[in-house]
Amino acid sequence: STPTSVIEKLRNAEDEAINKALIVRQKIAEEKLQARLEAEAKAHKEAMEAERIRKEDEARAALIRARLVIYYKTHNPEKVDTVDKILEKYGDRTDLLDIKLKRKYGASFLPPVPHMTPIILSAKTNNFLSSMNHGLTIKKKQIKQSVEARR
Repeated sequence: STPTSVIEKLRNAEDEAINKALIVRQKIAEEKLQARLEAEAKAHKEAMEAERIRKEDEARAALIRARLVIYYKTHNPEKVDTVDKILEKYGDRTDLLDIKLKRKYGASFLPPVPHMTPIILSAKTNNFLSSMNHGLTIKKKQIKQSVEARR
């Protein structure tokens, strides 16, 4: 017969092996859950961004349509009913439509784009801003590494 101390050691070893296996299984399950949650969060963020862009595009299209309707009411009222066809024809090329209308009627339906003059910085200021940017980049990398190390 096997001594009780040997049987007890075997049971303890078996319990430890089962506990380690359960811990590994739990860790794998947690990692899978974390990956799934991150994927869902990324998908949600992308969907929200796509929705934001879609709404911006719709608002922009509505604004352009409204501007064109007002423009034709002023310059050629018979064409007001054809605004949708005109916009469909030109699509995203409203700048080309604006050029043609300006040539034909002498006025633009799009607001003028202000001319932006570039800001010229002194070499000293430019170097200072570059060093700040470099320092922030390094700090960002350090933070990212510490967060990854904690995982």
